[in-house]
Amino acid sequence: MKLPLFPLLTIAMSISAAVPPTEKKPVTDEYHGVKVVDEYRWLEDGDSAAVKAWTAAQNQYSRAWLDSRRDRAEIESKLKVLYAQDTPSHTGLVPKHLGLQKANSVRDTIKAIESSTDTPTLIKLH
Repeated sequence: MKLPLFPLLTIAMSISAAVPPTEKKPVTDEYHGVKVVDEYRWLEDGDSAAVKAWTAAQNQYSRAWLDSRRDRAEIESKLKVLYAQDTPSHTGLVPKHLGLQKANSVRDTIKAIESSTDTPTLIKLH
């Protein structure tokens, strides 16, 4: 099915024009002689008024876009069904506590101590 290009471009332009701007505030760090610039580090301070205002603007934009979708109710109902399902638990598949027993010398075999049971088990690691 071919869709007319002009209406799609108009929709895309109106959506992108409404996106709240994100200010760049470069911060430069040096790691092992390599300079790394982070233009958005200021967004990491969730308690700052600027970040709260930016977040509110982004949420307002996102909410307006999501609420305008014709298929929103259908997507929401499908997600509710998925989120209501139980998920499998895999916690019993791995040891709960794993420690290493110190080797006496480099040539000694290092042993792992698995204590997910009442009695610790020594497991040889080669």
